[in-house]
Amino acid sequence: MADSLTTRHVRQRRRSAVEPTAGDRKVDRVQRRGRHLDEVRTIRRWLILVANHWRLSETLDDRGPHGALSLPSITPKLKKGDSLMKVAILGTGKMGAAMARRLQQHGHELRLWNRTRSRAEQLGVGTVRDTPAQAVEGADLAISMLTDSSAVRQAYLGKNGAVEATGAPIYVDSSTVDPATHEQVAQALAERGASFIEAPVVGSVPAVQSGKLLILVGGDQFTLERIRPVLEVLGEVRYVGPLGDGARLKLIANSMLALTSAAAGELFNAGLRAGLDRQRVWEILLRFSPYLDARRAGYLEGQYEPAMFRLADLVKDLGLARELYQEIGIDTPLTATTRELFQRAFGEHGEQDIAAIAALWREPSAARATEQR
Repeated sequence: MADSLTTRHVRQRRRSAVEPTAGDRKVDRVQRRGRHLDEVRTIRRWLILVANHWRLSETLDDRGPHGALSLPSITPKLKKGDSLMKVAILGTGKMGAAMARRLQQHGHELRLWNRTRSRAEQLGVGTVRDTPAQAVEGADLAISMLTDSSAVRQAYLGKNGAVEATGAPIYVDSSTVDPATHEQVAQALAERGASFIEAPVVGSVPAVQSGKLLILVGGDQFTLERIRPVLEVLGEVRYVGPLGDGARLKLIANSMLALTSAAAGELFNAGLRAGLDRQRVWEILLRFSPYLDARRAGYLEGQYEPAMFRLADLVKDLGLARELYQEIGIDTPLTATTRELFQRAFGEHGEQDIAAIAALWREPSAARATEQR
């Protein structure tokens, strides 16, 4: 009897060792699923590599919005340095020029266009072309950094504009404009078989020079992945949503910049009039808004040149922001008042830096006008 029980026990142990349990089967399913995902990622990695070198956007018909292939967000990205490109830069103002220099330093081949040709020639990098269409002809990528919506539409849609070229398969606009402008440009390029994403930036020339811009990308994610290595030379790339969301978020960002800058001007001068030490007041303001330190000379010493961000440009951006806020039906009294203050500062300080907002409380006539409101 004991021998029989022992034999039966041994058989059961052998059977349990051979037959998988429910837990074993679950582990096996997970492992198979993991292997499948690895295979999918590998296939997509190769698709991106092929797209970068053979411009799939010009030859494949399975396209998503605005002419780009549409893949899920798990698409892997290329590493920096994997691919050097021929890059067209449309607009060589302060920001466009800084972007061109940094891209050239990292090995990208440049062709430049600027409305005033001499400004592009003075950079001493790349080759200068007479029209946007000539600049983007044969390029792998075109990046525009222009003054306003009108300049963007003219560079892309005007006579000899970028859409007339049989050039770059991917276009990126980093200008601060309204969402409708980007949608109009994207549609025109899509009809030509090219892709477009928006990539407005947070940061000024020093941030470009150090590669520390914050780049707010709106549009097709696969298109972004194809050019991510180029954008990452300039700064941190943040995907924020579909086309239009980048433009909207940039307007919110610049609204915050304006509110903070105006508040700093008001409170810094309030501290001085209260008899406080200027350095102590400044240190307190920096605790709440560290970015202000880049404009220390403006707030503390009244030095508003050279301008990192012109009063005129911020007034323009606040106007676009107000239009957006009215369109979506939200009341923004702080933004409205702040825009009025910057308009007044612009009237008195012209093309100087936005730190000149502080002068409204330093100069008696302006201060009285502000207090009478």
